[in-house]
Amino acid sequence: MTYHQTFTKQPCQNLKQVRGFLRDYGTALAMAAYKLGGPTASARVFLLCEAVRHARQLTRAQSRQSVGFHRLLTLEHVNDPDRTESDLFA
Repeated sequence: MTYHQTFTKQPCQNLKQVRGFLRDYGTALAMAAYKLGGPTASARVFLLCEAVRHARQLTRAQSRQSVGFHRLLTLEHVNDPDRTESDLFA
């Protein structure tokens, strides 16, 4: 966070990018998450969209969720038989 952002309470640049991405592609992301991770993954996308929409800064939890969605969409865990993704992908 820069000096300007710290003292003027402006949203950080990462938040602006994530907010814009989720605004433009949130519904498509939720649909893809539903197909690859089930209804729970889809619900998490919508919760993240809502949380980011009202956030002043991107939290660690929101960052972790974003990374988790990236892993889901890149099929990182599709070969793990203990994960839901492998069942839904098959």
